[in-house]
Amino acid sequence: ALPAGVVADRVLGALALVAVGLAIIGVRRAGRKPRWWRTVPPLLPLVPLVFLPQLLGWVFAGRRGTYAQVLYVWPGLVAALGVAALAGVIVAAARARAVVSGTRGRHQEESGETRGDDRWASASRRSGS
Repeated sequence: ALPAGVVADRVLGALALVAVGLAIIGVRRAGRKPRWWRTVPPLLPLVPLVFLPQLLGWVFAGRRGTYAQVLYVWPGLVAALGVAALAGVIVAAARARAVVSGTRGRHQEESGETRGDDRWASASRRSGS
């Protein structure tokens, strides 16, 4: 059987890959329903990353540590939280951009005058060259 640390690192690696995959999906779907409140949930992984030394101090009976010590003891945890937090920031930025720009998905820019016709108005005219 594998040691618990190896299993935990593999699980954290898999969770980091899942976070990257969900970030790709989140960025692609950012413009579907642009609402301001949808930008907040992807930022939640930042909370444990920011408070990681304090959280581990609470877990390990009040011992205080720094990010460098946590990185030395369990680099997989810091890397997985960092990847998840970065993925969340990227998704939140894409959603914020969709809210600010006001566009919804593809082909939203079409108006009554531009219905997606493939022909240009000048295509029927002869050019001078």
